[in-house]
Amino acid sequence: MLLMCLFALLLASQSAKAQEVTITLLPGYTWISYPGTDTLDFATAMGSFTPVQGDIIQSQWGNAQYRNGRWQGSISKFYPGYGYKYKSTRQVPVSVTFNAQQPSQQVVVTTDTPQFITGNSAIGGGNVASNDGTYIIVKGICWATHETPTSNDNYLEEGSGEGSFSATMTGLNWSTTYYVRAYAVTPSGTVYGEQQSFTTRDGIPTLTTDSITSITAISATSGGNITDDGGLSVTARGVCWSTSPNPTVNDSHTTDGTGTGGFIGSITDLEISTTYYVRAYATTNAGTGYGEQVSFTTRDGIPTVTTAEVTDIQGETATCGGNVTDNFGLAVIARGVCWSTSPTPTLDDSHTTNGSGNGSFSSSITGLTISTTYYVRAYATTSAGTGYGEQVSFTTRNGIPTVTTVEVSQIQGLAATSGGNITDDGGLAVTARGVCWSTSPSPTLANSHTTNGSGAGSFSSYMTGLTMSTTYYVRAYATNSFVTVYGNQLSFTTTNDEYAYVDLGLPSGLLWATCNVGADSPEDYGDYFAWGETQPKDTYNWSTYQYSNGGHYIYEEDFAEYYPYLTKYCNDDYYGYNGFTDDLTTLLPEDDAATANWGSGWRMPTKEECQELYQNTTVTWTTQNGVNGRLFTASNGNSLFLPAAGYRGSSYLYDAGSSGHYWSSSLDTGYPDCARGLGFSSGDIYGYSRSYGFSVRPVLEN
Repeated sequence: MLLMCLFALLLASQSAKAQEVTITLLPGYTWISYPGTDTLDFATAMGSFTPVQGDIIQSQWGNAQYRNGRWQGSISKFYPGYGYKYKSTRQVPVSVTFNAQQPSQQVVVTTDTPQFITGNSAIGGGNVASNDGTYIIVKGICWATHETPTSNDNYLEEGSGEGSFSATMTGLNWSTTYYVRAYAVTPSGTVYGEQQSFTTRDGIPTLTTDSITSITAISATSGGNITDDGGLSVTARGVCWSTSPNPTVNDSHTTDGTGTGGFIGSITDLEISTTYYVRAYATTNAGTGYGEQVSFTTRDGIPTVTTAEVTDIQGETATCGGNVTDNFGLAVIARGVCWSTSPTPTLDDSHTTNGSGNGSFSSSITGLTISTTYYVRAYATTSAGTGYGEQVSFTTRNGIPTVTTVEVSQIQGLAATSGGNITDDGGLAVTARGVCWSTSPSPTLANSHTTNGSGAGSFSSYMTGLTMSTTYYVRAYATNSFVTVYGNQLSFTTTNDEYAYVDLGLPSGLLWATCNVGADSPEDYGDYFAWGETQPKDTYNWSTYQYSNGGHYIYEEDFAEYYPYLTKYCNDDYYGYNGFTDDLTTLLPEDDAATANWGSGWRMPTKEECQELYQNTTVTWTTQNGVNGRLFTASNGNSLFLPAAGYRGSSYLYDAGSSGHYWSSSLDTGYPDCARGLGFSSGDIYGYSRSYGFSVRPVLEN
């Protein structure tokens, strides 16, 4: 009861703000309530009272003991409004008078100027200093939209004790003024620092608009740079555009991400030849900010095209083209060249169509007139219209070929060789060429002439049907759709020899005939002969062969082979009729088709002479005057043509145009029913059945 009255007394004294209060400390623990209005250390608060060694003061947060003439422990001060237990070690009650005078030192709180102010946040703080050692229970800041905010308003606690601190105020409203104070809670109450004020940002970003680039007929590129977000997060950004000034996000616009910094936007779906206004924009929760306005005009959509140089100019044709370098965003649906005999040609004149799209193209100009000047422009068309390249001009060729006559060679009694070289076709395709000859000067196509293919270049002509010991005049010619032109005139005199030959410079000096037996030109197939026979016939088999008399079959497991009975040119009695042999291995002149048909001096080559031909020439498969065959070209420049005349078996002609078979005069001594022949499959001289009908190419010893 005494303790409760004492406690009440002390509280009453405190509320009365008494300067000094005397209480009685009983032995053991006595509850007291410190009556002062400010924090005081124990010695100051107790005035002249001297504690005894071992006295204890205890609170809810610490204790102290009087030892060696001073208080020691976790507390050292009395705090107004708090209760303490004092343990007196005296055995008798003792009075103590508490000093409640205002101390000279106190807790000092300062408030920092707010920093990093955004649209919804700011950083505040302060400093708490306790000059008299007052315990700081908690410190922080408080703020409100009214002045003199307290911890009953918005607040943030930032720990306990003295020192500086800072805290981030969030959840603020933009464009609003706030008041803020730092505070410190002590055992005796809350101390506030001076008031500071600040106004949040308006939340509207600051940004710039980029210049317009990549302008086409239907699109362009711009962008912007957000240099300040206005204190709020940028939730959308881009560019907006309109045909009216000051476009907003209510007009056409892009959405190009979030946040600050630079960005690029693609402006699309525009109209050609139209002026647009553009602004960059950035949006926060507070609203949308815009950059400065820029403007541009879309292109007209007419593509840019260049005209290529005119090349390959002929009498009726030429080659040109162009390059579409820019379509300004519209698809090129047609491109080509247009031309006319008047300047500045358009699509209303003659023109080509060479695909679509950008890039280079080539055009063939046709239907022209010889010796005429034309004007050409490349063009490219889009949905907006047609653009033309620069104009170029050219003049077509005159269509007159240039031809020279080749020296006459291999002059024989009934034939000779010449030809020509068309060095320029005059711009028109040569449709016919050859040589013409006559016993009178200046021969023309009205006289005898050859036809040796078409086109420019060199050609060889074989003149036949000549008369021995006669002078002839010859000219090469070239014909196109416009004109026939003749080369220089040459003359020659035929010899007394009836057949022509070529000197290939072979080691043996052998001269090869230029035609097959029975042929009128090197390309003619001529006649076909069984080996040892001198006249062609309708059927080629053993039953019609001159030098056989029946035969017999040898039957093997899978086939039967026929062996004739030979009556001439046999070195093996197995093949001879009734065991006949004569050991003849080379044709006699009376059985040589070349000698029999062309006369003395001409004969069929031996197998060795056929091999010599292969070994001393370059052999190629070619087509001469429309006829396939083998061309044997010697190192001296002369050549021999053997047509692929095929061969005859029974009453049929086989493989004409794809292979050639030429008899030699040599028997196949291993199989006398066969003779050696020159085939086109290789350089070897194979044995073939003597009953086949092969070609014969005569030779002449030099």
